[in-house]
Amino acid sequence: MTREPPLRAATAMDAAPGSYYAPDRMFGLKRDPVLAPVPKPGRDEAAARRLWEVAEMLTGVPWLAEEQSYATLKR
Repeated sequence: MTREPPLRAATAMDAAPGSYYAPDRMFGLKRDPVLAPVPKPGRDEAAARRLWEVAEMLTGVPWLAEEQSYATLKR
């Protein structure tokens, strides 16, 4: 995987929130990044929730400052 897809997603004026970019050719390994379907692991809500819980726990910084964070809900 190259660094161009996340760079495009972060900087492109036409990139929509939640969009996913991947290389266009060579089994997704080379070429310019294009809009692509989000892979199944990227749509796993339980994994996403757990990622935020662990990130909040390790950093001590809640993501949702004005609302209850995932980590706070478990306490």
